[in-house]
Amino acid sequence: MFTATCLLLAIAAPPEFSEQAQKELKALEGEWVAVGLAHDGKERELTDDEQVVITIKDGKFTHPSLGSGQVVALDPTTDPKIVDFKMLREPPSGVINEAIYKLERDTLTVVMYLGDDKRRPASFEVPTDARTLRFTLKRRHP
Repeated sequence: MFTATCLLLAIAAPPEFSEQAQKELKALEGEWVAVGLAHDGKERELTDDEQVVITIKDGKFTHPSLGSGQVVALDPTTDPKIVDFKMLREPPSGVINEAIYKLERDTLTVVMYLGDDKRRPASFEVPTDARTLRFTLKRRHP
């Protein structure tokens, strides 16, 4: 039991980020409403029934249907900026989803590859691959 608890804590421990990355992560914190989706060569706005709220806090995120995850890499100095996510599930999958993002005022655009291998997206254009998704999120204000 002790070993399992230590292993779980090690998996869930937040990674060390540079000071600049920590500031960027702080800027990403909050509640975000997914309003747009693009993949497989198509893009569309999400209807009110399809929109979900994603919360980002302390380097972790929660999605109502996917569960929770952790930001495991963040580099705001690259162009485009990069962020990598790892879902926090039991049993752990070990899969890290590579992504790029841009934050423009209250709009966050994330392009993420959801396959098991590593394939970071390179642009914010509409993805033609079904496993690469571009999410458009709007910051929710209280």
